[in-house]
Order: sequence, then structure tokens, then C-alpha cells
Amino acid sequence: MINGQIYSADLPERDKVVYLYLKERCGKKNECYTAMKTVAGDLHLCRKTVQRAVGDLIEYGYIKTEQRWRENGGRSTLVYSILK
Repeated sequence: MINGQIYSADLPERDKVVYLYLKERCGKKNECYTAMKTVAGDLHLCRKTVQRAVGDLIEYGYIKTEQRWRENGGRSTLVYSILK
């Protein structure tokens, strides 16, 4: 997806802001590993708002997520993959 198209998408503004934030941090594989707490803090949004936005973006096929795990079995950050 061309970045400009996200602006005309029928999504709440929070979804667009979170999408653009994640896309800006992606590398060559269209993946980023930013913690949700970091996204919320950088965008001055509450964590629940970011979680709702990520859920919407997954539902509408803009992104997918995959849980990463530490060697000790604990959770690490999510991998966000940009699909559009």
C-alpha cells in the first residue's frame, strides 16, 4: 500500500496513526519489533487504544503479528508485519 492510501481508508484515526508509526519503523522485510508500551508512549496514546488499533489493523488485513519468545520461555515483543 502506498502510504497516502491509508489516509483515505475507512479506518479510525487511531488505526491510521498506529499503522504509519509501525510502517515507519519497518526494515526491508516490512517487519518491526516495537513494544506496544513504546508505541503508546511515543504516540501519547493509552496502551488499550494501541491494542484496539492493532486489532483493527489485523482484522482489516493491514498488518499481522507474531509473538516472540525469550530463551527462558517468557514473552518478548511482537513482530509486526506490514501487509498493505
